[in-house]
Amino acid sequence: MPRPRQFNPHVRRYRRCIARFFTVPMLGVAAAAFLLGGCGDGGATDKADQAAGQQPMLMVGGEAAQNLGFVFSGEMKTAKVPVANHGEAPLEFGSISSSCTRTSAFMTKPVLAPGEEGDLVYVYRAGPRPGPDMLRVVVATNDPEVPNLVVEVRAAVVAGFVTEPARVDVTMQPGEERGVDLRWRSDRWTIEPLSPIFKQPGVTGTADLKPISSGVQLTAKLAVPRDARPGLIETWVGLTMRLADPRDPEATPEERTVTIPVVITVPPGEDPAGDAAEGSPAVPAN
Repeated sequence: MPRPRQFNPHVRRYRRCIARFFTVPMLGVAAAAFLLGGCGDGGATDKADQAAGQQPMLMVGGEAAQNLGFVFSGEMKTAKVPVANHGEAPLEFGSISSSCTRTSAFMTKPVLAPGEEGDLVYVYRAGPRPGPDMLRVVVATNDPEVPNLVVEVRAAVVAGFVTEPARVDVTMQPGEERGVDLRWRSDRWTIEPLSPIFKQPGVTGTADLKPISSGVQLTAKLAVPRDARPGLIETWVGLTMRLADPRDPEATPEERTVTIPVVITVPPGEDPAGDAAEGSPAVPAN
């Protein structure tokens, strides 16, 4: 395990101070290999700089272990981890993998020059089952001491919020459109709907939000591309809302985004485009 790097405000070419930078502890070789699926030892390394003794140095701001606290089933959270390069050579980021299919991540900058800063941004969607949840996001780098940036994310998934249906499963033909009514209910919180979110492809929607008993309903329009190939289209519909606890009028309402998974099955049939290789493949939701 690499020795923790302490923040040094006098590092040459570091542009602005970020307090409490330190390195991420690496996973064991077996765990990293499991998460990365054989992705290798990180991004490309500039051999000329390495030979000259100039190397990148990955620094991470704040805690590498992220705790999202309590989240509702289906809720979506976005967070970021600041990173910086304290080395003398460009810091390159390579492949990104996650131990959970409900989480996606990206780097705001694929390469950090010496002294430059960026962020690892990840989006987490809670599963349907209440209880503790833990995942890891792994980013390959060309830092010889920290070849894998590992961020551990924890959350506590709680009930008390109901989506109807819990998941949409439909079979549709290429070019077909279909409307579905989706509902968000809670017996504990008062729901104030703010805005719907429609994850492409395969789903659009209307702003037809209307109050129902203990919640709100909106109508989403599912649409399969005309050139879709047989398979699954996995997507989702989300609703950003403000939740107030009527038992505690002085508490500040919380803004949340809760999603409903949508799985569209495109059955085998004649390829409308005439060439299956040119059709639109089924795309998994992030």
